[in-house]
Amino acid sequence: VMRIYNVTFGLGCAVLGVVGCLMIPFYPVSPSIGLAFGIRSFITVVLGGIGSIPGCILGGLVLGIVESVAAQFVTATSASIFSFVIFILVLFFRPTGLLGMKV
Repeated sequence: VMRIYNVTFGLGCAVLGVVGCLMIPFYPVSPSIGLAFGIRSFITVVLGGIGSIPGCILGGLVLGIVESVAAQFVTATSASIFSFVIFILVLFFRPTGLLGMKV
């Protein structure tokens, strides 16, 4: 079991390194380069339900659709406000996420 955890961690780090190398030409390098992506990832996981892989997929789809539709009506930078509103509403009405289960 411990070997599987180590291999999974290594593969995750390798993928992260490749993605980082691919992002560098398009985004300026700064200490806070991953902050926006980290916040969106956190919102996606919490929306879907922590521990639920189908929930994370659903959370990502909901977040992407909300931001895309909102960007059509307001500026693209203001579209993230709608993501936070959806995030707060889901946390208020379903604290376990969309597909999360009570423990």
